[in-house]
Amino acid sequence: MKIFTHSRQVLIFLLLISLSITSLTAHARSAAQDTPETPQEIVFSLLKDGNGKMLYFMCDSQVQQAVDIGSLNSLWKNLEAQAGKYVSHGQWQDFPGLEGAVYSNISFENEKMALLIVFNEDGMVSGLRILPPLEDNDEDEAGRNADTAAVRNDAEENDEKSTTQKNMEDTAADWNVTECAVQTKSWTLPALLTGPDSERERTPIVILVHGSGPNNKDESIGPNKVFKELAEELAAYGIASLRYDKRTLIYGHGAFSNPEKVTLAEETIDDAVSAAALAGSMGFRHIFILGHSLGAACAPLIALQCSTSGIIMMAAPARPMKEMLEEQTKVISPYNSQETMEQLRKATETIPADYLKEVDYDRMQVAQEIAGKDIPTLILQGERDYQVTMEDFGIWKEAFSTACGPEIKKTAEEAAEKATGTDDSDAAGKECVIDSDAIMKSYPGLNHIFHKGEGVPSPAEYMQKGRIPEQVIRDIAGFIHSMSKRHPAATL
Repeated sequence: MKIFTHSRQVLIFLLLISLSITSLTAHARSAAQDTPETPQEIVFSLLKDGNGKMLYFMCDSQVQQAVDIGSLNSLWKNLEAQAGKYVSHGQWQDFPGLEGAVYSNISFENEKMALLIVFNEDGMVSGLRILPPLEDNDEDEAGRNADTAAVRNDAEENDEKSTTQKNMEDTAADWNVTECAVQTKSWTLPALLTGPDSERERTPIVILVHGSGPNNKDESIGPNKVFKELAEELAAYGIASLRYDKRTLIYGHGAFSNPEKVTLAEETIDDAVSAAALAGSMGFRHIFILGHSLGAACAPLIALQCSTSGIIMMAAPARPMKEMLEEQTKVISPYNSQETMEQLRKATETIPADYLKEVDYDRMQVAQEIAGKDIPTLILQGERDYQVTMEDFGIWKEAFSTACGPEIKKTAEEAAEKATGTDDSDAAGKECVIDSDAIMKSYPGLNHIFHKGEGVPSPAEYMQKGRIPEQVIRDIAGFIHSMSKRHPAATL
């Protein structure tokens, strides 16, 4: 029987609706550590944890035909039976002569082996082999073993530098990615500013606010880096951004002034307010809050505590947290072990009532406050999202249309009835303009991280490398530039 301290249980329940695709047990072992960011580390972790179900969905069709879930489940156990307990593994290195292939030497108690993983251009596993140990940085020996791989394919060569970033460098040569820090009392959070060195008073900036769990500044989810992608894409439209590591990632159990009392303010809101203040001190005057998932739900609360030109809410939850967790548990159950699911259910029961009260704040009342202060609001929703659903989207629509008055509500309802999304492949979306300062739009075919997907939504699709459609980026950029012109600059 596993016994968790209260502070550890607190961190566990904060992970429940996190977008991380790693197992809860891995988080429980070290809640303060980074979740795996690279595809190869994700594959390695799934193998080591015996999570063949999730790994199977990361494989391409050829690999799926060659192996079954049971074999993937037992692979690591069989390795340890042969070579002894796992000790450590080395850095991942490119496998010369085989595009898309990487390897790492793994040390067990009695033997050493190498794990070779091949990824295709879509980020799917197209080859997986256990080899004799390879000498680090020995290209000749690596080349001699190239014929042991099952499939060749293109590597993911542009993960660190997207096409839009290259375009940004061509059109805005004076823009840089600069290291800085968000400071809230004694908590210091590493941050990155993407923006110009001059004319900042005319440049809009977005503060990127994470979802649940100990997210890094890129909001890495499997091989996807949602905030890094947004920062690069928006830069191409002349919009700066500030993103930072979440407090629970950097400080773990020390993220809260009282470890026995977790608050939404200390988890998310306070640091976003500090980030907005930092942007103001840097010379930016058109400051927007862009929140994703839990960060989207917090965006109105953040805006009420700082000077802002508007808020963007991407996949904003509105239903009671426990209700949402129960639904999500049903969806992810087939992809996790019974032990993990039991820990999830127990952790759900330990969520403090005070925290639930904060998260489940009155959406109607807050919408009225936002409307009363004339804070421009853009709410975006993927229609394939199983975590935050169209039911949540409907609650927000009701809240803002009611807050804007009966005539506006009638207009919003008529607009919603006429809204169509005829170009699903381009994620054209369905727009509902509540009033001149409140716009809502949903996108057929997009999931919780605003990537395209097919079939029944599941956490497995987060394991695939994707991109946010250009239409979504244009909608965000258009809103920011429009509201920057119509509304006065933020005052310090």
